[in-house]
Amino acid sequence: IFSEDTTLQFMVDSGSVIAAADCIAADDDAAEFYDDLLAPIENAYTVQDKLWAAAYGVSMPIMYVNNDHFEAAGLSTDEYPGTLTEVREAAEKIKAANIPGLEAPVVMQLYGWFPENWLTGAQQPIVNEDNGRQSVATESEFDNETTTEIVEWMDGMEADGLLKAYPYSNDIAQFLAIGNGSASILIDGSRAITAVDAVVAGGAPVEGVPGGDDLPDSEALRGLNVNVAPVPGVEEPGQGGVWGSAAFLVAGEDDAKVAAGWDFLQFFNTTPVQTQWLLQGSYLPVTQAVQDAPEVQAYFTDTQPGRWLATANEQLLSVDPDFAGPAIGPYNQFRAGLHSMLDDVVLGSAEPGPAITEFNDAFQADLESYADEVGG
Repeated sequence: IFSEDTTLQFMVDSGSVIAAADCIAADDDAAEFYDDLLAPIENAYTVQDKLWAAAYGVSMPIMYVNNDHFEAAGLSTDEYPGTLTEVREAAEKIKAANIPGLEAPVVMQLYGWFPENWLTGAQQPIVNEDNGRQSVATESEFDNETTTEIVEWMDGMEADGLLKAYPYSNDIAQFLAIGNGSASILIDGSRAITAVDAVVAGGAPVEGVPGGDDLPDSEALRGLNVNVAPVPGVEEPGQGGVWGSAAFLVAGEDDAKVAAGWDFLQFFNTTPVQTQWLLQGSYLPVTQAVQDAPEVQAYFTDTQPGRWLATANEQLLSVDPDFAGPAIGPYNQFRAGLHSMLDDVVLGSAEPGPAITEFNDAFQADLESYADEVGG
């Protein structure tokens, strides 16, 4: 089963999946792939010193930039803003440049992934027990100075007309804002590279994506001068964690089915398949073998989406393998509550401090309830 990385702790506690580490120990042939796994990937899917996920679809939050807007505002296109503070400074200059058609310099969804990534990059735990990695988390550490700094930045940017924020339930309006020139900076994920490249390359509808037919006309888009940079961090560019989805081997009484599932995952992990996973799906290479594959290196060097993905890949390689993102049992409740809190603050009238505290109290109750249920 492929599942979002937010389900890691639930999968462990459910008893419905078999740890990848146990399968590797029983299958010498699988060791080559897992021995070659990048350290940040292995750590991201390890709980209580055991690797659980067996295959991976990794993406990173990154920053898309309209170079023409930067130049119009007198900003460098050789060195992009690297921190949240520098993004505000750049946005103020862009707004002051009175660029025709500009609605707000920065655009982004109010997606909980972004503050979670900023907290992880600043090595601020979200829960106790080594961010949930050593045992089932029972206490929230979300209400802290770094969280307040992040939420206040988002709220202040929106209040000052520097940020156009969309609820997480929005479809692709943030991409259209970059495409039609009403925004200069987009904070989103590396998996969006394919969609953004389609917008820039000529405005062909993005198949299967709501709003894909609403792209500006092809001629207007072909001249769009967009680039990609590491996501700005709290303290420095590119800070964050490993995110995406992962495959777990489902347990069962039929040994043949379990073995067949494991065999399929080992096929999926072969370098040719992983290369296609990157070239067609914009997922990042999780082993050194795929990193070094000639087809991948050529893609990173010779194509626009490849060069953009190479920037995200450099960010992945810089992740601190010793500080993983949170492993949270009630992650769905956490993420849903975080989305609501961000909406209330950034799009509503709630004050950051009290809103964070209220959310933290509700999350603490969810952690305690979950721990009681699983015996943590």
